[in-house]
Amino acid sequence: MRSAIEIRRPDRHCEDCFTILHRHNIALADHPTLSVSAPLSADFVFLRKHGPAHQLGPDYPPLAVRAIANRIRKGMAE
Repeated sequence: MRSAIEIRRPDRHCEDCFTILHRHNIALADHPTLSVSAPLSADFVFLRKHGPAHQLGPDYPPLAVRAIANRIRKGMAE
């Protein structure tokens, strides 16, 4: 079983937390109001999107989909 955690508090985005997540192969999930800019903490990535403008719903405009795809490509290249 794989696990992911969504950490909403900015003060928890720190080296100590990343070390614990990495040790247990737990992915750090992105949150719509707190974009994850941390090192990968697991051997997989967990993406959960809320919809455009942080509203629940699947209707993303094409430009937003391209931006998300570019972010994924950039992360995969690292």
